[in-house]
Amino acid sequence: MRHSEHQTQSILEKENAFVSHCTCCNQYNLSYKNLLFALSLAELRQFKAIMEEKIGFYEYPSSHGKELLFKTPLQHFFLLFSEAEILELCDLITESLLVVEARFILSNTQIDE
Repeated sequence: MRHSEHQTQSILEKENAFVSHCTCCNQYNLSYKNLLFALSLAELRQFKAIMEEKIGFYEYPSSHGKELLFKTPLQHFFLLFSEAEILELCDLITESLLVVEARFILSNTQIDE
């Protein structure tokens, strides 16, 4: 399916980020600065836990304030964050999950993980 055929619904928008839901593939699009993650609802919750608990993070001393390195499953591909960015990202996910849960309650439907 081409990108233009996806049906996305905005969940939350911030200056550097947004979260949307694609109804045709049931993926949550988490965009933060120049990163884009397409995750299931369960994966979005897991990603939040990883960020909050800094699972798989390593200290990476640098001169630009981004000192938390996240090793991805891809060889030689890492994500680099500052502490403030991790907090901002976790807040974004928390707020988005609250909106998602409220929408499910209001629609009287089950949350589909």
